[in-house]
Amino acid sequence: MRSVYNTPVKKKRRSTRFSTASVISDVADRAGVSTATVSRVINSPELVADATAERVRRAMDELDYRPNLFAKGLITRSTGVLGVILPDFHGEFYGALLQAADAEARRAGYNLIVASDARPDSADAAQSLPVHFLDGVIAFVPFPNDALVRSIGDLSISAVLIDAQQELEGTDRSSIDNTSCATAAVRHLVERTDADDCFHVGGPETNYDSIDRAEAFRAVLRERGASGSDDRVASGEFSIDWGYRWALDTLTTRTGRPTAVFAGNDDIAVGVLNAARQLGVACPDRLRIVGFDGSRVSAASSPKLSTVQVPLAEIGTKAVQMCVRHIADPTINPSHAVVPTRLAVHASS
Repeated sequence: MRSVYNTPVKKKRRSTRFSTASVISDVADRAGVSTATVSRVINSPELVADATAERVRRAMDELDYRPNLFAKGLITRSTGVLGVILPDFHGEFYGALLQAADAEARRAGYNLIVASDARPDSADAAQSLPVHFLDGVIAFVPFPNDALVRSIGDLSISAVLIDAQQELEGTDRSSIDNTSCATAAVRHLVERTDADDCFHVGGPETNYDSIDRAEAFRAVLRERGASGSDDRVASGEFSIDWGYRWALDTLTTRTGRPTAVFAGNDDIAVGVLNAARQLGVACPDRLRIVGFDGSRVSAASSPKLSTVQVPLAEIGTKAVQMCVRHIADPTINPSHAVVPTRLAVHASS
C-alpha cells in the first residue's frame, strides 16, 4: 500500500498581493532605500527627509502597496482608523457630513469605518465596529439613546458625540445652532403673516433638532401674543412625503387665508410646495415657507426656497478634528462646539 505521506504535493503559488513583508521589500527596492526606511515613512514620516519620503510614497503608489494597519498598530499602538456611527446612510445630510469627515480624516492620516443603526436605544452600531481596532469614534446621536452613549463610553477611546444632548465624561460634543436661526426664520415669517396663520411642520417629535426648532417656533409665537401655539406644531418625518401629506390636509381647510410655514427641513418644505402647487395655492402670495438645512433640493425648488443653511461640511470636519486632537492628547479638557447656522431668504417667503 502506497503511503500518502511520500506523495509529492504541488504547492500553490504564494500571492504577494497581501504579503506585507515581500511587498515592503519591493517598495524598498523600487525606492532604493531599506525596509526600515519604508516602515518609518509609514509610521513616523517626520523622521524621514522629504525627498526620501516622497520617493518611497511614489514607489508605494507604483506598486499599489497598502500598509497593513494591524501590523502598523502593533508597532505604533495606533491603527489610524476612526469609527463613525450614523443613524442612517440615506439622504444628503448624512452624505455631506460623511464626505467632509472622510476628507478631513485622510488629511490627518486616518481612515474611516462607518456603521449605522436607526433603532431607538440600540447600541448595535457601536458594538458592530471593530472596537479594538479603533483609535477613536464619532457618533451622530440625534435621538435619546442611552444604550449607545454608554457603549461608546465603555470603549475608553477618544470619542465625539454629534447632536447628542446626553453628556459623556471626557467626551467632546458638537451640535447645530438650531435656536438662533430658527427664531430668525419664524420672526421673518411673522413680519408679513399674522402669527395665528403660522405653522411649524417638523420632524420626529423625539429628535433633538426637531425639539429645538419647535420650541423656537413656539417662543416667537408667544412673543407675538398668539394663542394655542401647540395646535400649530405638527411632528412627523424629515421627508417630502410628510410635508406633502400635511399640506394636503391643512391647506384645503384654509381657503382664502394666508399661511406661513416653518418647515423642519428642506425635504418637508418641498413636500409642502408640491402640495400647494397641486391645490393651486400660490407661493409666496398665499403661502410663505422657510426650510432648514440649505440642501441642494432647496436651490432646485420653484420658487427658490428660503432656508436656514447648515454647514454640513463643517460639522463633519470639526468632529474629526476634535477626535484627532483628543487622540494626540487624552489629557485635554473636552469641549462643546456649536456650529453656527444662517438664514438665507429667497423667493418662497
